[in-house]
Amino acid sequence: MRALLTLAALSSAALASTSSVDFHLDRITVIQQSGLPTEVRERNPKQVHPGDLLEQVATARNASSSPLRDVRVTVPVPKGTTFHSGDLTGSVISADGGKTFAAAPLKETVTEGGQTVTRVIPPNRYTHVRYLIPLIPAKSFATRAYRVTVK
Repeated sequence: MRALLTLAALSSAALASTSSVDFHLDRITVIQQSGLPTEVRERNPKQVHPGDLLEQVATARNASSSPLRDVRVTVPVPKGTTFHSGDLTGSVISADGGKTFAAAPLKETVTEGGQTVTRVIPPNRYTHVRYLIPLIPAKSFATRAYRVTVK
């Protein structure tokens, strides 16, 4: 599972040498505190186990003195995990290794029993999330996150 901690990103040309995309992975554990469920985060866990809930956080930083517009940050769903949830507002998803992207829920057309059928692609087949960030002001950042479950 060490590969989970090594993640890559592809970004638009707008993220030049004065800007960057940083990642971290949090393990999310829910505990009861004063009778209420509370999330506890462990940043970049050394080991993960099947069933663990992880949150992949991508932070696009603009270190320049000019705003960045129409920034795209593409993040692969880590191998050995299943897409769980996330704020997909302003994002698109891929289920084919990052070749094509569309808004969730993804759909596919298949032939079953001689008939053409359109069906929803389940989130466990998602392979990439692409965040579409309309604006990152100068000297600022934008953070996006999604969750996965370890298989």
